[in-house]
Parts: sequence; C-alpha cells; structure tokens
Amino acid sequence: MRLWVSRVWHRQRARARELLDFRPTLLAAGAVAAVTLPLALGWTAASASSTNPNAMTPVAPGISVATVPGAQPFGDTPPNTPETVSFVLQEQNLGQLEYDAQSGVQQDLSVTQFAAEYGQSAGNIASLRSYLAGYGISTDAYADAVDVVATGTAGEFDEALAVQQQEYKVPALPSHDGTAAIPAQTIHGTAQSPELPWHLANFVLAILGLTNYGPFGSQAVHTNSSLTPAQTGSSNSCLALTGLPDACNVPANFAANYGLSSLYQRGAEGQGQTIAIVTLAGLDPSVVSGFTWAPQYFWRDVLGLRPSGRTLTVENIDGGPGAPSDAGGSGETDLDVEQSGGLAPDANVIVYQAPNTDYGFVDAFMTAASQNIASGVSASWGLSETAIQYIVLTGQESAGYVQAFDEAFLEMAAQGQSAFTSSADHGAYTAAQDIGTTNLSVDQPADSPYVTACGATTLPGSAYLAGPDGTAVATI
Repeated sequence: MRLWVSRVWHRQRARARELLDFRPTLLAAGAVAAVTLPLALGWTAASASSTNPNAMTPVAPGISVATVPGAQPFGDTPPNTPETVSFVLQEQNLGQLEYDAQSGVQQDLSVTQFAAEYGQSAGNIASLRSYLAGYGISTDAYADAVDVVATGTAGEFDEALAVQQQEYKVPALPSHDGTAAIPAQTIHGTAQSPELPWHLANFVLAILGLTNYGPFGSQAVHTNSSLTPAQTGSSNSCLALTGLPDACNVPANFAANYGLSSLYQRGAEGQGQTIAIVTLAGLDPSVVSGFTWAPQYFWRDVLGLRPSGRTLTVENIDGGPGAPSDAGGSGETDLDVEQSGGLAPDANVIVYQAPNTDYGFVDAFMTAASQNIASGVSASWGLSETAIQYIVLTGQESAGYVQAFDEAFLEMAAQGQSAFTSSADHGAYTAAQDIGTTNLSVDQPADSPYVTACGATTLPGSAYLAGPDGTAVATI
C-alpha cells in the first residue's frame, strides 16, 4: 500500500481567546519536552517561563489536503459535519523507553504499568478532555495514556483548534509505476495548522484527522495465470490461493520453505496466542453459509484445516473503513488474515480495520497496543521513507505523524508484543515504486527501529520468463 500526498503547510495567526474558569495543569515531573520541529513549519513550543500558558500555540498536524495536486476548494465545510480527530500525546521518560526497547525488555509491562511509567499524567489528559468538552467535543482516552480520540463536528473542531475547514474536490492521483491510483474524492480539510493553549500543546505530539481524505491505495499486483503457466515441481510456483491442489497449499508451502515444519512436529500451532492484523480496508464477509468471514471458509474448505475453536474478531477503529472493496484493498486484508491464520491454525485472530486516513492508521496501532491482546501485530501498508522525508522537510506532512508510529511500537515492545510491518515489494528500493527514485529507501513505518520489517524472499531455483520480446530462463 502507498501514501501519495503533496502539500505545503500554512501557519495561521494565533486566535486570541479568553478562557474562562480554566486552571491549566502543567506537565508532570519527568515529562518529555515538546518535540521541536523546523521553525519554518511554525510547530515550536516556547518555554513556560516566557509563554502565557493560555496562548494559542501551533501543534504538529496531519494531512493538509489543500495542497494535494489539483485540489480545488468550493466552500466552507458545513459546521455540523461529523468528525473524528486523534490527539497523539508525547510519551514520558522516552530515553529510558527507547533504551529498554533496543537493549531488551527485562520484564513485560501491563498496559496500566506502561501508562503509569510512560504515558501522560491523568491531570494533563483531564485538562485536554475538559478543554475539548468546552466546545461540545466528546473524547475517549486510551488506557495507555498516549492517545485521546475525539468526536464532534467540524464546527466544534474549527473553534477549538483555531482553523477553518473547507470542502475540496481532489482528482485521482496515479502512482509512479502505474500499479495503483488514489481515487478522486470530495472531502473536507484545512490548510491551517491546528492550535491549542500552550499548556496543552506542550504535551501533544500531533493532531491527526482534520480531513477525511483517503491517501492510501492498493499496490497489489495480480498475476495473470493464463499468461504465466505454473511450473510443476517448483517450490514457489503457486499462482493463486484458492482451488489449488495440495502441492500449492500456500501456508504449508511457506512453512516448508522457511523452516516452520519442525514447530508443527512439536505441536506448536499457535495455541494460546492471538494474531492481530492492522489494515485500512474491510475484511470480506463469507458468501458461503455457515461462515461469517471469507478467511473462515478459506481455512476449512480450501486448506482443509481441522476445526480448532479459535476466534476471528473484527474491530472497527474510528468507525471502520466502510464496506469491503477490492479497489480499496480488501483482497490484501483477506490475504493477510488467511495466510497468518493458516500458518497458526490454533491461534485466535483479531482484525483492527481502520478508515483510510492518517489518524485511522495510527489509531489502529495504538488500539492494538492499548488493548494488549495480541502477542503479534502485523500490517502491510506503508510508503517509502524517501517520500516521507521529503514531505516532512517541505512541510507537507508532520514529523509527529511518523513519531506516532514509533510510540505505538515502543509500547508494544515494553508490553512484550511483537510488531511486524511489510518491507513492501521493492525492498530496499521502495521509493522506486512510489516516487520513482533509485536511492536506497525502505518502507515507512517499517523503517522504525522498534518494529520488525518483513519481506518476501526469492527462493533458489529456475524461473521461466515470457514477454513480447521472447522467453528466457533465469537461474537463482
């Protein structure tokens, strides 16, 4: 999957506001300092000694759809438009947390323990929620004390965050290599940076969600099996996932090639474990009676797995991604669930499916961490770090967005959860796919030092290649 946005941030002059009957709660002792972003972006926090604690202060934002190529505004967003906005908070004692994650956690923490040691103070969170409630905005604070998800209307958020949202028509944006396109959309958004009183802005890492733009598109490439015949006897010749003979049982094929068969021989098939899949496209329901979801049919009737009593749970994050859609990437969601569940036939599976937005992606990981149900959390969405670095340095994206993923992965590490993200199909040259450069560039969030990046391996053997210019046999 890919993210394709281009924009320039415009800082709004702070709106003077009188805050009545409001007593600020300053950062608790030991809280990390506010992230200092480039001055050109206007996202700096002043020191307490020189700043009025109630002075409106810019906070790192999410997507500014106003500068997506071709975006055309056509009026203000109706103030009664429903909206979800995520306030990602800075983790405290960050140096110790990073050290523990990189050197090896000695004892796994519970979510409550993590919140007490690394989350924001209850007073700070209460102050943020009280401020938003003053504008009619409802909030839900995650148990880890790192994420506060707010629901309200565009008008309420405009007032609370000193912005003005507008309606935009955004044309379709093709990817560099033509494998995917971001569809044309009619959405709302703002070109302005959100603002909070300094005593709140000082511990908020990023504010994500002031637009419903869907920036992610599928880059899945489907093999045309009618043009590429399967190679009998090849260890990696399978071209489809359903209706295949036993030789093309994909999970078993994977297990054999990656040395997992010995685990099965010892009876290790995922008992007592839960696998989590983070995705931005809805899981397909089953069209066969007796099953709720498509992967359940795949496990029993295609792979022939014995019934194990395991559960498959789907949780909608921030309202969910909407109806399943092949164009939106539901096929990849199905694939992730089917293959991981096929490899661990006794493990429970939970699917965190979020809307195709920046706040949805972050909140899905934050939910997986804050619930601390899954021992392994996996996702296959991302963008090259070269593209991310460019849009952050040019003010088109917030550095806080990238850091939000680090915070989720750090929490998982502290709690003993293993986190995995896709390295993408181009491996160390991911930028070749999304922006067309050939520099070394891995995927984001797979480039986080606190997550394991996973990619496919080209197995040794021979491959038959056919094209308009002839045929060839490649030996690997």
